Amino acid sequence: MDDDLGIIHDTYGVPGHCLPTPTNLPNWDTSDIVNKQFYKDWLKTTTSLCVNLTNAEIDNENYVPAIENGIVWRGTDDRVLFRASGGNFPSAADVLDKGFIPFEPDDGSLALQPEVGDKASGLTSTSYNAGIASMFGKHLYVLNAPGGIDVDLTVSNRPADWEDEIAFPGGVDSRLLHGVLIHDKDKVVYRYITNPKYRLAREEREGYFNLNLSSTGIYHDQTKFTVDGEAVGNGIQRFKTSDAPLKLEAWRQGPEGTVAADASRIYISGIGNFWAEPNEDISCIYIPSQMQIDQNMIVQFIPREPKTATRKPPAPHSCLRLDSEKMRVLDPQFTEDGRVTDYFYRPLSPGKVAQWTVHAPGAGLYSSVGANTGSNAQAIHLNAFIGTDSHPSAISQKVLVGKGRRKSVLTFRAGNNPALNCTKAGVGPWTGERMAGSQSFKVAVFDNGKSELLVEKDYAIGTATKHHIDADGRHSRMDPDWKYYTIAMPLIGRDGPLDQNSLDLSFTSTGKAGETCGPLISDVQFFSLSSPYYRDIKQNSGAPRSADFAAGIKGPLMAKAAQPIVLDATQVLGSVSDAVQWKWSVEPALRFKSSGPRLQFFAPTLGVGQDYRFTLKAEELDITETHTVHVQGTSKE
Repeated sequence: MDDDLGIIHDTYGVPGHCLPTPTNLPNWDTSDIVNKQFYKDWLKTTTSLCVNLTNAEIDNENYVPAIENGIVWRGTDDRVLFRASGGNFPSAADVLDKGFIPFEPDDGSLALQPEVGDKASGLTSTSYNAGIASMFGKHLYVLNAPGGIDVDLTVSNRPADWEDEIAFPGGVDSRLLHGVLIHDKDKVVYRYITNPKYRLAREEREGYFNLNLSSTGIYHDQTKFTVDGEAVGNGIQRFKTSDAPLKLEAWRQGPEGTVAADASRIYISGIGNFWAEPNEDISCIYIPSQMQIDQNMIVQFIPREPKTATRKPPAPHSCLRLDSEKMRVLDPQFTEDGRVTDYFYRPLSPGKVAQWTVHAPGAGLYSSVGANTGSNAQAIHLNAFIGTDSHPSAISQKVLVGKGRRKSVLTFRAGNNPALNCTKAGVGPWTGERMAGSQSFKVAVFDNGKSELLVEKDYAIGTATKHHIDADGRHSRMDPDWKYYTIAMPLIGRDGPLDQNSLDLSFTSTGKAGETCGPLISDVQFFSLSSPYYRDIKQNSGAPRSADFAAGIKGPLMAKAAQPIVLDATQVLGSVSDAVQWKWSVEPALRFKSSGPRLQFFAPTLGVGQDYRFTLKAEELDITETHTVHVQGTSKE
């Protein structure tokens, strides 16, 4: 069992008489819709034939506000969709095995209620918006599915730029799920698992990664992309891993020709949401390919309203950069202590080695050729031999953090030890004793400023199974099978220009002495998204708000029953808004959904003349905002 995926439950499934098969047909009349495209799409996506599409209009007759133009089925829009879930049932293993099954797969309701997915529902909700979808659980699924009901276009007055919601009657077949991005309760992203049942699966190639690129929001259809100057479309596409970052640019077609498209928000897996300031014209991103998570990366661009001739002249367009300068790992490729030539290996004694500390009993340094890194990078071997016995080892470094509050991603490469006695038995030319246990290690990041362990993650990468021989046929070495690993960090903040309360970064082999070799580590870096709008203010300092930070929550002061309401405090802190912990509350109690500084709720239909007071706090920046909405309810008691 994979602990990150959980177990497969026998109780998660669809009744046998509802299962789609080549010969099984729906148990309801399809004569009026059998040739409709939405029906053909539904047959490709549904997990159950017992969800009756002809009930869609009837089930929504009493929707408030009224659905004026009938059900709007998604047409040819083939953008990637997202859905998040948490909890143990269904587990991620259940979903990848059987797909998303609605709460009621046997004649479930197709009512588009504010909370799509209630227990009587035959619908599964998804969203074009990765940032919004990721709010709802630790497993963020990537879907490539046709059809579905366009909820935003169906429901009158629904804010089309909020959830970008597509609802699937009967759920979504597992073959339409590309994979799942996993993070823990603290939003620390550390793994992407590709679905082995995905219908468009192709073999992953070493040295390449999948970029899941999309645009969403009201102006998505006006947005086109280029990567390094070449036109690319929405969807999952493959790029070569390189030390040079990819330059992603967004464009739109305006009256004046092709011009840069400015971002309202950008979502990047691991980093999360970046909200652009009103005076920021960001139309491109430099993306380090090292930020891939298990050979996958999600980038989503949400364009803002195009500027018109009546607005002020545009500011110079700029590129968002994810760099390694604000939290800089020194000697990331283990070359500062000198180069090891040819296939050679240099033992390292405990102590300071260039910028790293090698802990007892020592470690080793492999040449770039011997470690087969495919670049100029050398590799540290988390292992020491005492006599003929193998002993686990560790390395660490203090990383200084510059001023600001930022989200960061730790990236590194890990590979199997290429020594021939560190392999599975019977593989390669080595005939002596082998240590065939799984090569395992632990990564930890400790914040000395807060005396807090930020990250501790264990990995087991098995043992080398392939060997390669150099060009002249003299050296046979095991293939390390290098892979990039990524850990998205929690928020890290500093007040000084270069805080001496550093982060302690460590890599520790966790194998047993004499049973397994330590793995190889190389290319260690932090990539950070820093906010230039951070202000120097202590928590509860009572200092006045800087003029650079606008006050107030945007939203209506009065609402009618069942009216969808959006409250937006993006202006309060602009681009740093996703780099702090926002806390929303409301009195009296009311169900709502929030994403950072934005919140959505539906005005209740019970009660008359009720005021709802919303409070938004960012405690680490000493910010509190309030907003009151008066709801003109209609009693149904």
